[in-house]
Amino acid sequence: MKYTVLFLISISLLSNVNCICETNCSCPDLRAFAWNEDNIMTYEEGIGCTRKIMCYKQYYDDGIRLVFNATEIPFPSDKDPNNDWLQAPTQDEMWGMDVALIDFFSYFGFVCENGVWYITKYPHGIVYANAGSGFTGPTDEFNGKRSKVKSFYCHDWREYVESTPMP
Repeated sequence: MKYTVLFLISISLLSNVNCICETNCSCPDLRAFAWNEDNIMTYEEGIGCTRKIMCYKQYYDDGIRLVFNATEIPFPSDKDPNNDWLQAPTQDEMWGMDVALIDFFSYFGFVCENGVWYITKYPHGIVYANAGSGFTGPTDEFNGKRSKVKSFYCHDWREYVESTPMP
């Protein structure tokens, strides 16, 4: 009986040690990458590097700003050689009106690797600088490819807080 109690106490202590180690995240605070931190509806930190960043998506240019020299996405052949940015937008079309509250963290598949934030999901394709529109549209070909996060933009939530319920 003594050994059973001792065994259970040992397991309990060891499992608590594991939990403490898992809460550490080597990546910087994601809010430092926000163009306007005040537009983040809610920000919560979970176990490890799990976050919840609730933002409204409204316009095509809301989303994650990235750079081509820090992505696994291949350079499009028509990319403007003078511009190195690309973006993962929150809409399918230029003036999309799909207003919704989304968790940017899961929507774009944020991951932390070696102290750097990356996204791995591109639900509406990518946008990049070229002579035309530079928009790929929704596609699965980029999902799973890592792109280093340069910044992100949330639409101002105060315009919608009265009319849109929180999920």
